[in-house]
Amino acid sequence: MKLLEDILDNMAGATAAIVRQAQEFKRLETAIEQVLDIRVKVSSIRNDTLYLQVPSAAQATQLQYRQYPFLSKLQHEGLVPNVRALKVQVRPDTAVASRVARQPAKISSDNQSLLQAHAATTDFPALKSALLKLSQR
Repeated sequence: MKLLEDILDNMAGATAAIVRQAQEFKRLETAIEQVLDIRVKVSSIRNDTLYLQVPSAAQATQLQYRQYPFLSKLQHEGLVPNVRALKVQVRPDTAVASRVARQPAKISSDNQSLLQAHAATTDFPALKSALLKLSQR
């Protein structure tokens, strides 16, 4: 791990600037999480606005209402000296929020008989099998 840190410390140019910014954002995220006791991601700092992402709308609303004391505390600690505003975006955790598989809709008896009639008149075995299978749902 020390080798990786040495490589990152000795980089120059645009890559070094990106790495430094990522490290700064990570330190800021850690400090914010300790102050607020919620998980946040720092998206960017543009002009005088700090952009944060939180996993739920309730946390975003809570953060918006508490933004002025929160920003003054961050400024007092020297973490964001030039930030005057806060924008909070909701970005749910995709790993946590898994989608429930939809069950196929039950087919009506009219559609069922229509599919069976089409299956009886077709000459293609694969199509006939698919239509019969669909009519059995």
